[in-house]
Amino acid sequence: MESRQHCAVQRGRITGMHEAGHSIVDIVRDLGLTRQTVKRWITRWQESSNMEDRRQPGRPRLTCEEDNARILANIERNPFTNSVAVREQLRLDLSARTVRRRLHDAGVHHHVPATKGNLEQRHVRERLEFAQNCIVKDLDF
Repeated sequence: MESRQHCAVQRGRITGMHEAGHSIVDIVRDLGLTRQTVKRWITRWQESSNMEDRRQPGRPRLTCEEDNARILANIERNPFTNSVAVREQLRLDLSARTVRRRLHDAGVHHHVPATKGNLEQRHVRERLEFAQNCIVKDLDF
């Protein structure tokens, strides 16, 4: 059962037990919830007959589902790009951080692969000389 469904079932049990005459202490003990939680849902049920979650405050998202799908499609076509490039390619009026958040929401945790610089000829020569000098030495060196 999903978490939201589980919560709805719990809330129904709380109100059902209360309407059946059980005390708050009995409900807390039987359902393993806190007293505050039980009181909150009983009060909300008595005031509005509503057991739904209230809308959470916060700023509305800057992207719609279509934008989120475009971001995801872009990163799937070109997996070695970054959020700044995605934002510029799609001409989105968002921050790169918002693009990264949308990718994380979709389960894409993008990382730029590590790259190593090529050795210069001087480095190759010095390493070879070092190895040749060490090969003739004993293990205690």
